[in-house]
Amino acid sequence: MEARLHRMNPLRSAFIIFDVDKFKQVNDTVGHILGDRLLKEIAGRMEEDFKDAECLGRLGGDEFGVFLQGVENREKLLQRLEAFRQKISEITVKEGESSTVSIGVAFSDRSADTFDSLYQKADRAMYESKRLGGNRVSIFRKEEEKEQN
Repeated sequence: MEARLHRMNPLRSAFIIFDVDKFKQVNDTVGHILGDRLLKEIAGRMEEDFKDAECLGRLGGDEFGVFLQGVENREKLLQRLEAFRQKISEITVKEGESSTVSIGVAFSDRSADTFDSLYQKADRAMYESKRLGGNRVSIFRKEEEKEQN
């Protein structure tokens, strides 16, 4: 049985998932070696920006995840994610083209969330970012959960 996150830490937790927009196109146009280099650069910046994470890493392909506990200020985290998104857009894939990421974040409901449920919510938020054109941060909202059921 999975532990509820609020038992692990009474403050809010957040799960962040992001992936590289149009990564297949990157590999197809500049090649897999440069695509791999891009993923390594993104991973390096993620490690720099989220040193305080409980867990972070590459989930597979071009998708990455960050789990944070003890998130005291939601707005500060969102500002931090916007700054991270901007840093990633400074990485050039080839001349004239920069890389972008779609980011989804879910904040724990102090009473109900498990790690798995938070992960799934962040994933839905990331796909909302993609649906809206990419290169943005989207937050999972409870209304989305009600629409799914």
